[in-house]
Order: sequence, then structure tokens, then C-alpha cells
Amino acid sequence: MSLLRQCLENAMATELSPHERDVIRLRLGLDDGISRNVREVAEICGGRLTLSDIRASEIRAFQKLRSPDAVRTHQLSSYLDLIGVDVAV
Repeated sequence: MSLLRQCLENAMATELSPHERDVIRLRLGLDDGISRNVREVAEICGGRLTLSDIRASEIRAFQKLRSPDAVRTHQLSSYLDLIGVDVAV
């Protein structure tokens, strides 16, 4: 596992709820390489979540992962600088 992947896994495990982790994993295809759209994620979750629930979870998860504390704690700042993501300090 790459250092970036390990840092991301640690950040997700620490910062996100299990539901938020599941949504991010499915949307980005982190487990199987197949990214899924919001409707597909809702179907995988058994239809018990609305599309807006999925979107809200995804937004919340990215906000948590982009927080200055999470970026520093999980050593993600150098990776975010590399790809040009601005993180408010």
C-alpha cells in the first residue's frame, strides 16, 4: 500500500463515521476500482437512503477530510499541495 493510500485510510478511519466511509469508498471506487454514481450508492445501501442523503454524507466527509486538523494529523498537506487543493488554516 502506498504512503498516500495509508494516510488516506488512517484519515478516513479516524475522521469519518462508518456510513461516510462507505459512501466515499463506493463513490471513489477505493475498494474495487469502480467508482459509482449517487444512484448506484443508494441502491447498494438497499434503497434506505435518498440521493440527497448520499450527497450530504459525501459533502460532510470531504469537509472533515479537508479540515486543517485532519490534514495536519494525517500528513495529507504535502499531497494536497501537490494536487493544488487549498486548505484553510
